[in-house]
Amino acid sequence: MPRAEDVVGEIRSRVPIAEVVGETVALRRQGRRLTGLCPFHSERTPSFSVDPERGLFYCFGCQAGGDVFAFVMRRDGVGFRQALELLAERAGVSLPEQHSERQSEMEGLHRALEAAAALYQEALASPEGEPARRYLKSREVGDEARAAFRLGYAPEGPDWLFSRLNAGGFSKEVLEGAGLSQEGRQGRPIDRLRARLVFPIRDRRGQVVAFGGRALSADQQPKYLNSPETALFRKSRLLYDLSLAQPAWRSSRQAVLVEGYLDVIALHQAGVEGAVASLGTALSEDQVRLLAQAVDQVVVAYDADLAGEHATRRGLWLLAGSGLGARVVRLPAGEDPDSLVRKGGIGAWQEALSGARRLIDALTDLALADLDLSTPRGKRQAAQAVLPGILQLASPVERSEEVRHLAQRLGIEEAALWQEARRAGGPAVRVSPAARRPEEPPPRRRLLIEEEILRLLVQEPALAAEMSEVPFDTPGGREVVRCCLEGQDPARSGDDAAQLWARLALSERPLGDFARLYQDWVREGRQERLMELQREVRRVETSGDQVPASLLEELSELKREVERNRHG
Repeated sequence: MPRAEDVVGEIRSRVPIAEVVGETVALRRQGRRLTGLCPFHSERTPSFSVDPERGLFYCFGCQAGGDVFAFVMRRDGVGFRQALELLAERAGVSLPEQHSERQSEMEGLHRALEAAAALYQEALASPEGEPARRYLKSREVGDEARAAFRLGYAPEGPDWLFSRLNAGGFSKEVLEGAGLSQEGRQGRPIDRLRARLVFPIRDRRGQVVAFGGRALSADQQPKYLNSPETALFRKSRLLYDLSLAQPAWRSSRQAVLVEGYLDVIALHQAGVEGAVASLGTALSEDQVRLLAQAVDQVVVAYDADLAGEHATRRGLWLLAGSGLGARVVRLPAGEDPDSLVRKGGIGAWQEALSGARRLIDALTDLALADLDLSTPRGKRQAAQAVLPGILQLASPVERSEEVRHLAQRLGIEEAALWQEARRAGGPAVRVSPAARRPEEPPPRRRLLIEEEILRLLVQEPALAAEMSEVPFDTPGGREVVRCCLEGQDPARSGDDAAQLWARLALSERPLGDFARLYQDWVREGRQERLMELQREVRRVETSGDQVPASLLEELSELKREVERNRHG
């Protein structure tokens, strides 16, 4: 059985980091490095760098860094074991057995959900599934789409699914934990989905984690019913159907965001393969972050021209403020993406897309639609309705421009809007040009020298022996030295050490000389201690107390030492 350390090394050698990162980031070669826009924070100028030779990535903007495992963990929001499994599968590498109780539980839930999906698919193709097949035919959903989205049918019986899965070895606890069944009134398990068309909800790997069910009769409520949240399913962290949209995103860098399952399926059939739907009425921060990691632009095609509930608008303001190029298509009255392409095909969609406008403009129009902008009260209400969204914009330049546009639209001074923002508090205070933020203190020179010393380790790990006695203050510095001393990979260490190692490896500044850098480090340490002692003496004198003799003695000795080194 291979050791875990050997498996990690083998996976690294078989899975190029540039290939994995390139599925999410549009990379461009710059010398021996690859650069692109960071997928972990919003930016317009690339600060994200990949070193294919060393297998490392680092963002000089948000300080995220590490190896291919760290990238997958951060991108997918998973732990190391899950990242290991994902990359091992990709590399064709067998993993050593390592089954924790938690892992066994998750695997049991996955198996139950997969078995349920297969039973639902069989039911759709059976005589029992005729109502669902008839409905799909009326919505022009073809056999290929049925197969691609793994559509199914949940028969009417109260425990149709439970009885079959339970007989197949799945316990009551597992089926309830997977969100497939619940306890009925008499204490007997009943299926959560009954007499419904079933839409499997899959994660980015294509694994089924939940189900959505659509009613097939007018008197069945609610019209749509989703699985409850479980250990595998958090609706705010997924999009339907993410697994099918991802390949299209890699080439187009554009996502289409719609409201319903059938909207996604209809667009997919029409050739628009980058469509996804939010799993609920409101777009969440996690969903916006997921989109920002994968694409550069998002086209919103919601029903009723965005005029939904407050939560829907709030989620769209998050999207508008994400730094993505977000636009919205205006659909004909009474149409949704599904009905649009069924009636007019891909041509109707392209026509609607050609008239797409900026999402922030559409949201502003919606917020101001019912206000009387000819009155001071209406203008104040308009500012209160729109400013919170504008102040979420990722770029200070964009925030300033949008405030200027809003001021022009309302016919008021721009300064008045900034004053309103400051009065309201919150994010407005931080972004208003009139509200100056105190400047951050510059980095301590000794820490800058420490980093230059540590950077030598990238080229000469043997220097770790000379550095082992240096009490580094740089976060992760001591851990990096320890790893090099013990022959371990710093990229597989804690977050601080892994990010520091990636930053050091991807820095292209010329390397210095260890002896000279160490002398500078010692000198700066003395200077920092001298200033610290002087501040302490002043503090004691100001308080009216007597300065301890030991403090004065240390201060005097350190002054002499600093003076000797200055002239030495």
